[in-house]
This record gives sequence, structure tokens and C-alpha cells, in this order.
Amino acid sequence: MRKLAVALALVALGLSAATIYARKGPHFAGLTEEQRDAVRQKVEDLKAQGASRQEIAEAVRKMLDGWGIKPPRRCPLTEEQRAELREMVKKMREEGAPPADIRRAVAVKLRRWGIRPPRRHFPKLTEEQREAIRRKLEELKAQGASRQEARRAVVGMLKEWGIRPPRRRPPIFAKLTEEQRAEIREMVKRMREEGAPPEDIRSAVRAKLREWGVVPPEPSAKPAAPAAQQATWGQVKSQFK
Repeated sequence: MRKLAVALALVALGLSAATIYARKGPHFAGLTEEQRDAVRQKVEDLKAQGASRQEIAEAVRKMLDGWGIKPPRRCPLTEEQRAELREMVKKMREEGAPPADIRRAVAVKLRRWGIRPPRRHFPKLTEEQREAIRRKLEELKAQGASRQEARRAVVGMLKEWGIRPPRRRPPIFAKLTEEQRAEIREMVKRMREEGAPPEDIRSAVRAKLREWGVVPPEPSAKPAAPAAQQATWGQVKSQFK
């Protein structure tokens, strides 16, 4: 479930990569195929049981945490704020408001709540260009194109418009051999069975990576007193489906 770097372009469209490719996120990029299958199965099981979105998100968060992978940041919006945004967006859509106006209205609302709106990537794109990218992605998806093919197509469009496409940084596990990935999977599985806390699992994974000469990503330090929480367009957009 590796997310395309072109998801940045989708953000400019006011969409998340989830809309085009079934809810894939950057935190899934470093998962093994077995872990991705486990997440998919867990989500399907919980949906069949009628679990809420919050319950599903919490279950996936725990799975990622158990594998030593930093879970995605929680959406800073309250349930009441999400409901208010959903109602506002629904009303604006019914009134025929263009996507750009809806995004601006959402950004204004977020600022009033002390939440920093997500930054728009590719701000130089026009509405016509964003719409062209959206149509191209939907067309390629209907044709069964791979994510790599879709990414190449969008990168080509950006270059034609004189816009430098984002550099794609491979996930840390892409640098490992299949034997190394298998060894980490086995180590994480064993530590989970032994009841090791997530922090110990992450430390063990980082130590193993260093042992192989691979520089692991350092855990992000939390700011002492942030002026405002920041939402992502994916978090905001997911409330309006």
C-alpha cells in the first residue's frame, strides 16, 4: 500500500490519496506485505462488526504501534467540529460552490478553532490543472494502471506545466534485503509475544538497522507548547465522504 508521491498533487486538488486508491497513507509505506494484509483484514473484520471509524482507527493504531511503527497523528478536531465541517461542506456543495471556495471556508473555520490549516502543495496549479490531474488519475485507475504508471503520468503533466515534481524518498525498509526484513518481522513478532512495550520494540528495530549500516529515522520530538495544532487535508477531507 505504498502511497504515491503524487499524493501531494492530490492534496492540491483537495483530495487525499485515499479517494483514488482506497485509503492508503504514508505510515503504510514501511509495512511488509504480510502486515498490510493483516491491516486490511482487521479493517474488514471491524467494518463487518459495525465498528465506528474511531474504533477502526484505534485498532490500526495499536497494530502499527506493536510493529514499532509510529502511528499517524490523530485528527485534532472534536466530533462536534467534524460535524460542523461536514454540514458546512455539504451545504456549499449543494449550492454549487467551487472546490477552491470550499477549501478556503474550511481553512477559515480551522483557524477560528486555533487549528493551523494544512499547507497547499503546488500552489501555482490552476483549478483547470488540478481538475486535469484528477481526471487523469481517475482515467488511469479505470484502465487498471499501476500506481507507478499513475505517478509517472502525473509527473509528466507537472513537468509540461513547468512545475518541479516532488522528490520521492524511499521508505527505510526499501533499503533492506528480504532476509533482513524477515529478521525484523520475526524479532518484532517475538517481542510482541513476550509483551515488550512499543518503545522497546522501536528501539530494538533502530538498533538492528544501525547494526546493518542503515541510518534509522529518529523519533520526532514533540514541541513543548505548540501555538496551534495542524490538520492535514486528508484528515479534513475524510470527514466529508
